[in-house]
Amino acid sequence: MLKYPRSKSPCRFPGAAFHIMIPIYLTAHTAPSHTLLARAAALSTGLPEADFGALHTLPGGKPVFSRHPALHFSLSHSGDLWACAFSDAPVGLDIQKIVEKPVERLARRWFHPAETAYLEAHGFSRFFEVWCAKESLVKYLGTGIDGSFQKFAAADENGLLSKVGDVQLLPFSPAEGYCGCLAAERREEIRLIRF
Repeated sequence: MLKYPRSKSPCRFPGAAFHIMIPIYLTAHTAPSHTLLARAAALSTGLPEADFGALHTLPGGKPVFSRHPALHFSLSHSGDLWACAFSDAPVGLDIQKIVEKPVERLARRWFHPAETAYLEAHGFSRFFEVWCAKESLVKYLGTGIDGSFQKFAAADENGLLSKVGDVQLLPFSPAEGYCGCLAAERREEIRLIRF
């Protein structure tokens, strides 16, 4: 099995690892996700795209590469943007296009009361930032958006939390008019790579 040892930066050769910096590959969503995923994984590791064609899902529904299960990834797409993070440890990624729409009912239905209180005090314009943080966390955990989505808070009265339990939340801006969040086990630097 291919190993992904610790490294100080994302490497583009077999055996790459991403402990100090996590690469997030960004592109226009102009091809099927599985095609973009294979292309980004190949760029990230230096291995052929064909190595990343087959996926299988873990019991919670999280996808893994059949041939390289030690290479963790999380992908997201919104609007016309597609993104994927790679690491040698679990990661969760979400991006959202910020759009004008009534979100108060969604927040009250899906968010923890502390998050709803934060949005009521500071404006529902921050809804997508909170959503990204929550969705990146459930992707990290390998669970879906279900009844447990309300049971944890990714924000309090002061704003987004930097950590939920043992998981670090790293908000970032993937592009103009978008927000994003990466969930990782360690405080990591994010490197955005457009391809």
